[in-house]
Amino acid sequence: MKRAVPYLIGTHDFTSFNSSSLSEYPDQVRTIFDIKLETEGDRITLTFRGKGFLRFMVRMMSSALIETGKHKFPPEHVKEILDARAKNTPHKNAPACGLRLEEVNYFEICALTEQCMVREYLFDDALPFHTDIEELEKRVRERSDRRVYAFMTRHSQQEQGCFYLKDGHGCLAVFDEENLEMGRSLIGQLETWLKKQNLDPVCEVTLQSRGILENF
Repeated sequence: MKRAVPYLIGTHDFTSFNSSSLSEYPDQVRTIFDIKLETEGDRITLTFRGKGFLRFMVRMMSSALIETGKHKFPPEHVKEILDARAKNTPHKNAPACGLRLEEVNYFEICALTEQCMVREYLFDDALPFHTDIEELEKRVRERSDRRVYAFMTRHSQQEQGCFYLKDGHGCLAVFDEENLEMGRSLIGQLETWLKKQNLDPVCEVTLQSRGILENF
């Protein structure tokens, strides 16, 4: 089981390890930060920490690790299942009675679609120059006019730009021209967010390099 665990850690397409339909959730890329395996007597505890989970995803991953522990297939087979990216890959669900949600950490989301989002920076993001996560969290908490947020893809959490306040209104800086339309899809929500902050409800979308973050 311990040899199989590393194959599931990281950012992967987990199509083979969940029952969420591809029509409803076409992007089934998720990030698993770590999987802790602990033993106490005859009890084995698996703890998964990640950026989001699909339906039955944890139960299917657990089952694959359990089957590996029973020597029903080698650890490398877990990677084969993952790489197949197929809903018809043979697998089981671990019993639901063993599943427990331990903790959920929430963060501010300014705008959200199925494809992308503008949200508060998190600890493992590429942070703006000359800042740390504590400083960014403080600015959000105190509603500073120097707030800056991350513009990310929704599920794979890939950085696409940043959203910041400029002269009392909002500016969404997009780092790659091909993502401008995705950024524009958030304008309405961002303007609503600005209004709720008692700011000028105007949001501009611009194409800028990541060097813009040096100003923060």
